[in-house]
Amino acid sequence: MTAEELNDVVMTVFGPRGDKAYTSALGTLTKHGEVLIGAIQGSPFKPAAVIEGFTDVRDGRADADTKTKLSERTGFHAEMLILSALINYLEINPAQPLPNLRAELASGAGSITITADAPCCKHCGNMLDALGISYFGAKAAAGLTGWWNPLTDVVTPNGSAEFQKAIPGM
Repeated sequence: MTAEELNDVVMTVFGPRGDKAYTSALGTLTKHGEVLIGAIQGSPFKPAAVIEGFTDVRDGRADADTKTKLSERTGFHAEMLILSALINYLEINPAQPLPNLRAELASGAGSITITADAPCCKHCGNMLDALGISYFGAKAAAGLTGWWNPLTDVVTPNGSAEFQKAIPGM
């Protein structure tokens, strides 16, 4: 599924971000066409209706691999929740160099697309670019609160020196 096609599904399921407090996103894998991973920052992903074309709909927030409690997940962007969930789904070890992880993701998932109801932030976009994952639209600025790296389970606060890196927490 292309980023444009997935964006249409995102708009159907969630609508535009607008004034909503949390970003919502969906992710697809070409080698697992029946799987759709969704995530909403701050709440579970439980679609109100069947999403046409997908028989295995997963909650990326519930399937993310982190030691951080739900109530403490500041800076956990929807796209990175989906990335963590799909790494778990494919049973891939995230503790490896980015080029190796990129190759393993492509081998296990085929083409991956993750699209949100808002522009991808700078750090999420950089991570997705490094892993060969497509997304809709251009990258926006860095987030306002912090950013969680799903590969290392490190949350980097905004304003820190680490936050200035292309991909914090590596």
